[in-house]
Parts: sequence; structure tokens; C-alpha cells
Amino acid sequence: QWGGVTILVCGLLLFSHDQVRSLITSFDTYMWGNALLVLGAIVWAFYGLAQKQLLLNLPSASVLLCLYLSASALLAPMAHPQRVLTLSALPLAALIFCALNTLIAYGAFAAALEHWEASRVSAVITLAPLVTLIASAILPNFVPQFLPPSPLSWLGYLGAIAVVFGSMVISLGANRQIQ
Repeated sequence: QWGGVTILVCGLLLFSHDQVRSLITSFDTYMWGNALLVLGAIVWAFYGLAQKQLLLNLPSASVLLCLYLSASALLAPMAHPQRVLTLSALPLAALIFCALNTLIAYGAFAAALEHWEASRVSAVITLAPLVTLIASAILPNFVPQFLPPSPLSWLGYLGAIAVVFGSMVISLGANRQIQ
């Protein structure tokens, strides 16, 4: 597991090497985003652990319904649903895709937690950033006006692969210790 942590940290440094200079010189600009990123990671970890415990007593559909209704109630005061009617075809298609993707992804996550150990699910989830990077490299060729090309260098891509590999080593190492 410590080897996985080392690989993960080295991967993060490689992935963000292009942005480190701008992070230092523009700390105020990125501080809020970085704080939200860390908060999101902490909330996601608690969500996964809580869902694993809830699935012992409730079906996944009930857990997800409660989650979606709670999030809807929490975010409703900040929503502007009338703006959806002003979207052109491509942004509207992207919104519909994201909504369906969220429903399917969280449903699959809940089903995976019902059948696998949390460490195995975590190992598979670490592949999501790679899929995102691959999509962000391919999609600008088809819709350049909607999605600009990613400025990531080959070191950044290598770092992303190292982060995923390190995360998998950590998750699978935790799985071996449990057994």
C-alpha cells in the first residue's frame, strides 16, 4: 500500500506539473477551487462508506431515491429551471446525457457496493479519470466549438495513469489485508 501511495503522489506531481507554477503565482484564483476539490473528495468518501452501511438494511433504489430527493431539496433554491428552455441543441443534449449518466452511474455504484467489497469498487472507480482524459482528448475533434482541446502534456497523461495505478494498488492492497 505504501508503494501505491508513492506512485499516487508521484503521479499527482507529474499530472499537475504544468499547473504548479500558476498555482503558486495565482494562489487566490485557485484556492477556492482546490478547497472545493478537497471537500468533494471527503464528502465522496463518507458517501461511499455510508452507502455501504445503508445497503445492509435498505435496497439500493431506496438509498438513491433518498439521496436524489435530499439533493433536489437542498439545491432547489439555487436552481433556475427556466434556463433549460433557452439551451440550444448541443448543450441540451449534453445536459440530458449528464443527467442520465448520473442516474446510471450512481445506480451501478450502488449495485456494485451490494455485491463487492468497497475496496474492489474503489479500484474500479479509479478508472473514471482515465476515461475522462481519453474523452477530453478525442471529443474536441468532433465538437471543437463546445469542448476545447485539453492543454495536458504527455507528462500530465503519464501522471494521470500513475495516479490511477497507485489508487488501484492502494485499494487492492487494502482488500488483501482484509482477507
